[in-house]
Amino acid sequence: MDILKAEDFFKLLQQRGIRKKATEHRNLSEFLRLSPAFPDLLVVKTIRRTLEQMAENEEFMDAIREDIEAAQAEN
Repeated sequence: MDILKAEDFFKLLQQRGIRKKATEHRNLSEFLRLSPAFPDLLVVKTIRRTLEQMAENEEFMDAIREDIEAAQAEN
């Protein structure tokens, strides 16, 4: 399990162009938080799993869109 300080995580998101600012996003921090006792520590494993699930969902949605477009083209 990898743990990262919230401040470092949001700086990394800004550096990678994912967010415009390095300010902390409270809801995301709470979701990724190691525990309430350590509010400034985030679990990177959770971040990876969430991003992987988002990518899988996007691939699934793309396949559905292709099926819909193909069906509309046949009509």
